[in-house]
Amino acid sequence: MSPTHLHYLIRNQSNLIYYFYVNDEKKLFFSSYDQQLNLIENKALVSEPIIEFGVTVDEDDVVHLIYIDSSGNLTYMIKRDFSYSSKTLGKLDIQSNTYRYLTIHVQKGFTHLLCLKQNILNSMIVSLEHTFWDSGKPKKHTVTSYMPGKYPSPFFFDVDSLGNFHIVYKVLHKGNHQLYYYKFSENSQKWTSREHISNILEDHSHPSMLIDKKDTLHLVWTSVVDNNLVLKYRQKKHIINFKSTWSDVINLTDKNCNCILPVFLEDEDNIKIYYKQNKSILSLVTDNQGLSWSETNTSPKLENPILYRYKSCVNQEGRWKANYLYGEENYPFSLCPFNKSYKSSKTATDKTTQLNINKNNNNEIEMTTSSDNNLSHDNKENINLRIESIVDDIECYINDMQEQINKLKKIKASITNDPTDESFISYSKTVDRLVFALENLNTQYANIESEQADLKNNLSSYCKKIDIFDNKLVDLKKQYLIIENDINNILKEESGFFNKVLKYFKN
Repeated sequence: MSPTHLHYLIRNQSNLIYYFYVNDEKKLFFSSYDQQLNLIENKALVSEPIIEFGVTVDEDDVVHLIYIDSSGNLTYMIKRDFSYSSKTLGKLDIQSNTYRYLTIHVQKGFTHLLCLKQNILNSMIVSLEHTFWDSGKPKKHTVTSYMPGKYPSPFFFDVDSLGNFHIVYKVLHKGNHQLYYYKFSENSQKWTSREHISNILEDHSHPSMLIDKKDTLHLVWTSVVDNNLVLKYRQKKHIINFKSTWSDVINLTDKNCNCILPVFLEDEDNIKIYYKQNKSILSLVTDNQGLSWSETNTSPKLENPILYRYKSCVNQEGRWKANYLYGEENYPFSLCPFNKSYKSSKTATDKTTQLNINKNNNNEIEMTTSSDNNLSHDNKENINLRIESIVDDIECYINDMQEQINKLKKIKASITNDPTDESFISYSKTVDRLVFALENLNTQYANIESEQADLKNNLSSYCKKIDIFDNKLVDLKKQYLIIENDINNILKEESGFFNKVLKYFKN
């Protein structure tokens, strides 16, 4: 099966299909198709051989393409209608490093680049790199570094309704491949700590992810059971809520299925999973948000199936969505409902997008995308969703802190029963400090809740206020996590104190 990261399908607001691909000579080509899937044009975009590339389309119907050529040049290209503009962003050290799975995403005036970076001299470790910019200096994050196994697998990326990023990737851990999850907050522009989401006793592969229009994250993958690959599934509902949790794992197939490469398709109110079994493409469907799944018999036969990465700017109720699609090697539309014509939920504007690359005082490259009209941050509906999500976070934190305060007060009471023990006196002071800190945080959270009400009544000035508001909340969460870590350290002490207070922490 051909490399999926070298085949992209883009659907624009006029329902035209753009197909970007690298041919056998490593040349980057572009094809366009009309609504009836008739070929309009096919041409080479770049004369140099290509190592890696990524494509996306933004909400203003502008296509953004990033690629690395065989000389190591990192080039950014923009396509609007029939015109192209491009700039070289810099030169990468491809003699020392390998760059894989280049991913570009554009939203709210920010351009985001993600990729896997692997040093040739230390090929056992890869790092997930994230760079983003608007009108200022680019910000760079190494999201994580890990052991990928023999071959680095792609990470899987999707975005929720508030613009937060969600990533799932595969790691080699103690002889088995495990799945991990990260989230990037669009508000705070920070990554969460990683979350292990698979069974440590099993070997896992072929993960795939999709966030549907109800902000449910659907995850499917394969696990080795009795030397066969079994399809497994779990989900995370309402992921814009900080307290969203993972469901239990469901086995979708039996151990005789031996299937690989599952992908999701949201088709109106149904979620479908397509997967490869031997030379056939089979599918499952759910009409109840993943609670139960059934087999379908509607999948056409494909002679040489490959996976295409897919992106569309069309965004409205009743749409279909996919991040990956199966199709024939020379005809990508076999399993896709491209014949459905959806109108965009927003009218295409007459903006002229251009690419700006400047140098600051330190001679560092600054990369920006700009428009002749200012980009709006959020509409009123999205503002309310963001505020409601933050309010949910506040309420959950207040409840959690109150529970911790009660537990600590019980610990304090048990300590005072034996005032002669010096270790108890030390713990007593620690508990007093933690209780004071938690009560102080509780008061600050209550103040933020009051500020939230004012914020909601003053939407005209929400941009500046919500940034300050988010920063306060992030800072308080950091303080809470530090205090929570202190509490956990107390519980880990191998002493008589631990045994005495353990009963207060049992749920």
